[in-house]
Amino acid sequence: LLSGYGIWQYFSKYDSPKEVYEENFQPPASIMADRAARFARDTVPVERNEACEQLFQAADKAYIGKDYTEAANVLYDMLGDDMEVCNSDALFYLGIIGLHLNEPEITMECLAKIQDLDRFGEDLYWYQALAFVKIAAQNPARKGVARRAVERARSNTELPERRAQAEKMLEQLAK
Repeated sequence: LLSGYGIWQYFSKYDSPKEVYEENFQPPASIMADRAARFARDTVPVERNEACEQLFQAADKAYIGKDYTEAANVLYDMLGDDMEVCNSDALFYLGIIGLHLNEPEITMECLAKIQDLDRFGEDLYWYQALAFVKIAAQNPARKGVARRAVERARSNTELPERRAQAEKMLEQLAK
């Protein structure tokens, strides 16, 4: 019986939350390129602040160099009343950096603070779902919460590729 179980385990593909996360976390390669693409799709013009743009460029340089801690430090400098126009973008990218740094709780915290939800739309649900999958990778008892988060991301996306990706994630997390 034990050897039968071992053979079954060997041949049945088991996707742990960690494997699901690693397969599906595809962050932007560049903060500035991602922002430019986001602004191009935006129907409402976005107010740009020169000081913010300089800080985003500095954060992007560190991000591209995979110095996520330095990129986070630069983005944290943008938070506050004096650079309020930059706060949502900074929080969004801090959320992504939280995933890079294996700190999904920071991701959840940052994404929850974003004020102008319309600008980020389904990306917020997507990165929240990935944060919950990352949490389930660290604590397998949270797998059900991760599934619900992926279901919510799937139901809030209009992109067929992302919907298919979420459905595949749900299948993998069901095992």
